[in-house]
Amino acid sequence: MVIVEGVARGLDPSLNMWVAAEPIAKDWLDQNLGLPGRLREAGAGAETLGRVLAEVPRVLEQAERAALSFADTARTGFALDEETVRRLARESSRASRWQTAALWVVALALSAIAVALWAGG
Repeated sequence: MVIVEGVARGLDPSLNMWVAAEPIAKDWLDQNLGLPGRLREAGAGAETLGRVLAEVPRVLEQAERAALSFADTARTGFALDEETVRRLARESSRASRWQTAALWVVALALSAIAVALWAGG
């Protein structure tokens, strides 16, 4: 608007850009911030609210299924298939072997330190 005003004043120094733009600005304000704009916003809000309300039954159904599933799991516990149990046992055994090996290494290192201190002391 400032650039347009500068160009317009170059053509007509007495031109007041704000007076010239008043009908257009007034129309824009009426359409966007007046009653028509407010009605458009209300319509868009109502449409969004309608979409949300249309989804409520589906969301409630999913929530009910999840709650029933959680309640069933709390009552009966987790059911693991045999392959899952075997994999858990394998991983536990592997971790146990590494822990045992690490304990032996530490024990041997401490023994070697103790022997070196006893022999040197």
